Amino acid sequence: MDHDPVYGGREMRYQGIGAAALFAEATLRDDEVVQFRCLDGFVASISKERIMRTGPGQSLAYIAIEDPKSKWPDLPLNPASGSAGPFYLVWLKPQLSGILQRNGLPDRSV
Repeated sequence: MDHDPVYGGREMRYQGIGAAALFAEATLRDDEVVQFRCLDGFVASISKERIMRTGPGQSLAYIAIEDPKSKWPDLPLNPASGSAGPFYLVWLKPQLSGILQRNGLPDRSV
């Protein structure tokens, strides 16, 4: 990710899986949402249509997975909370689909 808002706009590299691949076997109705509950209390509900996108010209969702042997850096705006891990919802090219990101607060799922 070229400019990660959670890490003060710095470039970050993650290993993860595409959300569309992760949820491919799930039986989700067209009107359902995937809900992410974060360690810091933030909750985000994302439509099936948005989380399952894979086409060119669209934002793509990935679930980044922190390697316990190689932790991500602490969050610059809140170092006491640790890193954005253990999981982090990352959007590639969020501007293409109007994805809003929380500056300084990670999308950390439990």
